[in-house]
Amino acid sequence: VFHYHVQREELLIVLCGQLGLRTALGWEDLAEGEVVAFPRGERGAHGYRNQTDMPVRVLVVSEMNGPNISVYPDTNQVGVFDEGARARRRFGALFKRC
Repeated sequence: VFHYHVQREELLIVLCGQLGLRTALGWEDLAEGEVVAFPRGERGAHGYRNQTDMPVRVLVVSEMNGPNISVYPDTNQVGVFDEGARARRRFGALFKRC
């Protein structure tokens, strides 16, 4: 899902296969071994998906030291989540932006 984080940076590494990456500039294909950094804020907006018939493996590294606020421009929503991993999350909700 195309989104950006208000308080977190992310780093994406393509370990295996070819990954489709969407940024504010549009879609591009990332080859195995490519590394992309997503800074905080709108300029780090991104989404990705496997657009091939072959498996893709990625590693995403992110700061997990505080609550996460994610903005989803395509759906005009904001997500607010606590700092816990998804399985341990105590709070997480999507809100419609006005």
